[in-house]
Amino acid sequence: MKRRPGTKIWFVVRERELLLLKLPMKSFYVWITIVSILFPMVTSLAEGETIPEKIMKGATLLNEGKLRDAEAVLAEVIQQDARHGPANFLLGQIAMEQNRWKEAEEHLKIAVASNVKRPALAWHSLGKLQLFQHRYGEARTSFDQSLKQTPGFVPALMGRAQAALFLVDTAAAMNDLQTAAEKSPEGSILFAELLLYLNREQDAIQQLNSSALQNSPLANAAGSLKIAISKPPESGKKLRSFLSENLGDPQSYVALAIFEQRHGRD
Repeated sequence: MKRRPGTKIWFVVRERELLLLKLPMKSFYVWITIVSILFPMVTSLAEGETIPEKIMKGATLLNEGKLRDAEAVLAEVIQQDARHGPANFLLGQIAMEQNRWKEAEEHLKIAVASNVKRPALAWHSLGKLQLFQHRYGEARTSFDQSLKQTPGFVPALMGRAQAALFLVDTAAAMNDLQTAAEKSPEGSILFAELLLYLNREQDAIQQLNSSALQNSPLANAAGSLKIAISKPPESGKKLRSFLSENLGDPQSYVALAIFEQRHGRD
């Protein structure tokens, strides 16, 4: 893929967005973890609580943002079983939240090789960590493993596409994002951004106008990207105004970066 002038801006913004777009603990990791990968077996701890009870307690504390307390509870499980999959998975999440990358990786590697009920989640987390560290080839392999465990798993599809882009494998990224776009509004947004990057403006607009995206919580993000495509002089001002009111929305930053890449600063 031949990079045009300004391409670096897109890659830098997208790379920063990888950090901003970590799925919220409340909406994904903690409660899916509780439902899907915990309780593979019941084992009693010395003080009377079972390991699943300790895992539930640790996950609840983690969900409440009490990372230190959660870590202490989960450490008790590790003292009983150093290779306990769900405990290592959650400890990996805690370490990632605190940018303790080496420790996080150690926990996640134990999790993917152990008794988690849904290893796709653990492989995805490991891939995401490797993506943050610019280890794109390793990240791609981890996302491959996640998708091998759960074909069509959207977070792994998007992660693998992002790794492919950094490896300058646009065709592979297109395939994964097209599949993700059929399954989720997040996938639709990323697919539209890639189409814009490839100067396929009409295809991007068609994607952004899809009913599935317009009727989703990401409708505003789609609107921002459509403004970024437009050429009127006030478009940049509109995007900056929207950004000032939505400072926590990574898509607003991406939309403004795309506008300035295409049209310069107004």
